[in-house]
Amino acid sequence: MKHLCDISHMKSRPAFDRVLLSYETRMAEEQSIASRLSGTEAFARRDEFLLSVGEDVAALLRDLIIGLRPKILVELGTSYGYSTMFLAAAAQQVGGKVFTYEIAPEKQAFARAQIAAAELSEVVEWRLGDALGLLADQRGPVDFVLMDL
Repeated sequence: MKHLCDISHMKSRPAFDRVLLSYETRMAEEQSIASRLSGTEAFARRDEFLLSVGEDVAALLRDLIIGLRPKILVELGTSYGYSTMFLAAAAQQVGGKVFTYEIAPEKQAFARAQIAAAELSEVVEWRLGDALGLLADQRGPVDFVLMDL
């Protein structure tokens, strides 16, 4: 099966691949559900759906991190962890650490489980709450930021 993002230049990562496949499956199921909703209903339920950064952006983020070799990465808006997984895989490759901020506990819990299943927990630090307040305690310097709020 073709993955959304070509990770062929990265070493073999079966756990990453399994989680990516689960994200792909979820996105397909949710797209089917959303297609049957009115625009108003879909908007009202948007926080239930995995709204990923997409194939091209995930590849760009991965390549930027590998090229820039940042040590401290900050993600504002973990959501369900799709982009977090790509950030973490690239950060692991270059010796970096991802600090990811999310305001919704249920989204962060889902993302944590996915990152653990992808065997990337050691490079991710989780922050739960309003990013504006929490950022005051962010250690730095911050080398890379993804603002996905």
